[in-house]
Amino acid sequence: MCVVGLFTACGNSSQKNAAPTGNNDSLFVSGSFAGLDSGSVLLSTSKDNDIQVADTMFVHGGRFEGKIPLSSVSLILVATNGQQLSFAAKAGELVISGKVDSINDAHITGTAIPHDLEEYDSKSRVLNDSIAAHQQVAATFNRETTAATKAEWLNKMQFLLAQLWTVDSIFIEENPESYMSAERLYQSNLERFDLARFEKGYNSLSDSVKAGYYGKRAFKLLETLRKPFPDIQLNDVKGTPVSLLSLKGEYTLVDFWASWCVPCREEIPNLMAAYQTYKDRGLRVVGVSLDTDKKAWLAAIKKDAMSWPQLSDLKGWDAASVKLYDIKAIPDNFLLDKDGRVIARALTGQHLQQKLAEIFP
Repeated sequence: MCVVGLFTACGNSSQKNAAPTGNNDSLFVSGSFAGLDSGSVLLSTSKDNDIQVADTMFVHGGRFEGKIPLSSVSLILVATNGQQLSFAAKAGELVISGKVDSINDAHITGTAIPHDLEEYDSKSRVLNDSIAAHQQVAATFNRETTAATKAEWLNKMQFLLAQLWTVDSIFIEENPESYMSAERLYQSNLERFDLARFEKGYNSLSDSVKAGYYGKRAFKLLETLRKPFPDIQLNDVKGTPVSLLSLKGEYTLVDFWASWCVPCREEIPNLMAAYQTYKDRGLRVVGVSLDTDKKAWLAAIKKDAMSWPQLSDLKGWDAASVKLYDIKAIPDNFLLDKDGRVIARALTGQHLQQKLAEIFP
């Protein structure tokens, strides 16, 4: 299940009356979290492109229950003790059971769970568990960890993420009427996207799904991504101010990196191979560094034999480019078309080669 930011407002209180039941225009929720014997559980849903608390379910004897209006498949959020569980549901009944210290792993059953989610949830859970386990491996790396080991780890992570993206794409294509298709379309394109795939996925959604909470958010994100890549002026290696977009070609890869970033440096040979293959066909590469030490920056450029233009304001994570382009981690990159429009983001390894082979047939 998906975890989103905790919504802390309060809604209408729910009294301990005879248990209500869901019908064609309402959702009845009941359940328990081991370790939660009193207090309350917030029940929220999406409405008017926002998340609103629909009921406050008070815990009696370790159990809670509540009923909210629900006319179509919607995003449902259950929150307590600083944690939140989110899932899609339709009108009907569902039962939640889990532990108060890990409600995101709760088990959900009932007529309110759309059947089209069962197979997808099974596949995505396996992949998400594999990704989480692989992330734990990186936590064991130290100074003695070889570059080959780190490169192998990165390749496997890219493979797992690509599989998850494929599972998402197939689900979206096969379930245009599913609310979850819009949710996965939005979430999977937040930080790594392919504009053509995003547009195809969005256009496949039904009108009712587009009008829902995540349908509207996906449209807003898509409109943002369709806008021209904003320009910025940064110094080149000689200290001369240069407009980034003045360096663009038929296609331009804007690569964010730093001399101290090991994964960035390990990706350079792959980037170099791509540049050498497609530079005579219109590919340009522009490096934007998050370094603060000019000597280290220049030394890395020389050592890795990067022959494309390099820019930096040498302000590290305080760089103007970090805020302008919403850089949260490096390596990161944007692939621009000739009009300066972003057509893909976060292309590394085989995914970079595949995308370039697609646009340079």
